[in-house]
Amino acid sequence: MTYTQLKELVSKNDIKLEELAKDLGYTISGMNSNWSNKKISKKAEKSFLLYIKAKKLEKKNHELEKLINQKKESIKLSNSLSTKALQIAQKKCSNNNINLEEYLSSLVMVNI
Repeated sequence: MTYTQLKELVSKNDIKLEELAKDLGYTISGMNSNWSNKKISKKAEKSFLLYIKAKKLEKKNHELEKLINQKKESIKLSNSLSTKALQIAQKKCSNNNINLEEYLSSLVMVNI
């Protein structure tokens, strides 16, 4: 693999060359001057392939964490609304001297 092929491989996998350089402790100019005329060894090539897989997993993990946090917020909101709805229903029941089950079932029947 050549340095040009490595850059293409990294680019195809949505990884910025700057990110690779930073992770390896290089600057872009350092990579360009040190690697551009050299062939990348098979061991290094395998390492880069593993690096790319790790970066993909890292991105997926970040996306999943984001989704989990969105779901948590949705559940919190739902629980908050449910708690508020229950408080309103209990207040109406106590004001009208009916039990909660009767009130809730009447709401269901009205909506059917």
